[in-house]
Amino acid sequence: MNCIMKTWPWGVAAAMVLAFTAPAAAQTYTGDARKIAMGNAGDKGNIASSMVPDGGGDTVIQLPIGLIRVLRDLNTFNPSSTSFDPARAVERAGSPLHYTIGGGDGESSPAGRFMSDLVNGTVSRDMSTYRGFHFPDEATAAALMSPTFGKTFRVTRSARGGFQGVFVGAGPYASFQTTLHADPRLTEIFGSEQRVTFPNATFETRNISTMQLAMAIVVGYRARLDWPGVPQDDSRDGIYVAANYRHLRGMRYLRPDLTLHFNTDADGLIPESGGDAGITVDYLEGTSGTGRAIDLGVEAVRGGWIAGFGVNGLGNRIDWNTFTLNRYAMSVTSGQDGADAPLIPPAGSERVVLPIVSTAHLGFVTGPWTFSSSVGRGMNGRAASGGAERRFGAFAVRGGAIMTKNGVEPTMGVGVGRRVALDLAMFGTRANLEGERRWVVAASIRIIHF
Repeated sequence: MNCIMKTWPWGVAAAMVLAFTAPAAAQTYTGDARKIAMGNAGDKGNIASSMVPDGGGDTVIQLPIGLIRVLRDLNTFNPSSTSFDPARAVERAGSPLHYTIGGGDGESSPAGRFMSDLVNGTVSRDMSTYRGFHFPDEATAAALMSPTFGKTFRVTRSARGGFQGVFVGAGPYASFQTTLHADPRLTEIFGSEQRVTFPNATFETRNISTMQLAMAIVVGYRARLDWPGVPQDDSRDGIYVAANYRHLRGMRYLRPDLTLHFNTDADGLIPESGGDAGITVDYLEGTSGTGRAIDLGVEAVRGGWIAGFGVNGLGNRIDWNTFTLNRYAMSVTSGQDGADAPLIPPAGSERVVLPIVSTAHLGFVTGPWTFSSSVGRGMNGRAASGGAERRFGAFAVRGGAIMTKNGVEPTMGVGVGRRVALDLAMFGTRANLEGERRWVVAASIRIIHF
């Protein structure tokens, strides 16, 4: 096996696979099938929402109906395996615990064959053999995982349940950003129904990704304020305020800068010798960083109404240093190593800033009806969602939609049971390299406490 596959199989594969997840905005890791069926709308992104008592509470147990398929085909994610299929990996990584109908079973797709051949250095001389999928000429995607675990120490209390306190906690802070600039002629070749060639042409496609892994030490403020001059209708009524200051200690920073380059001959094919067809990766790695981020949230509850607003990532930054920089190269037609060599890393520090995430939501419960909606601007642009539930005794019907820059995806579902309920949901997603809508099934059990 060549040196590149030994040194950076996972980093390069991740960069290429995740570069195409921008159309996957309707994917979800949410385990609550009831929320998914209602458009997955609500309080996500608002740190004050976790302070609101649930008035009895629901315990949600996700049923990982899609996990068996993922575990059965782990080699799908392994670039060094002959079963490696990035097209399936995109779909299954998007919603690994839910079941995607179809989900790339059977023969590998054109997109999967192209990306697998690219990583393994066995690309066909005729690029048109991979046609049949949409290869974006421009794409961006970003994601942040920053759960916080901690405790609020209450300093003051009121007779009506209000309080003020200090929050202390910690948690992981992991982010990913990627930008793809592809040759539009390559997009045309892959997207055409008929064979297309470009004789005597030079193609170049570039993908730059940044990945951060850090630990967040969190100090914050928590308060539940009584409605002034208004009697409480129930124990949840109040205005909830939360603020977090995150001190970030960076542990690892990765920035693979990947370039795919090849020429064609008079027949529009890569020359038999391969020419200079290859992948070059300038792989920057940092091992030390310091940064910060501020999160704010407000949640107001009054009777059946609940509304909130949150902003996460104000002033966020991590300044990285202590770098190494290496260049790796490989022929995409023969798999042979190119000139792998260390380069001079940048001097000083490099700052990474993530997009600020803001969300607002509004919900209402009246009799058998529940309504929920949310809007926001996040890591991948603007998004909105909404949904409703109608209960008929022990049976519930739900529906909603998720709107992103890539379009609108429907959601729907049902629930059966009173104290213990089975919730099922279906939602549309285009988390696949073909950009086709596929349906995903989610299931969970909800234990309702009285």
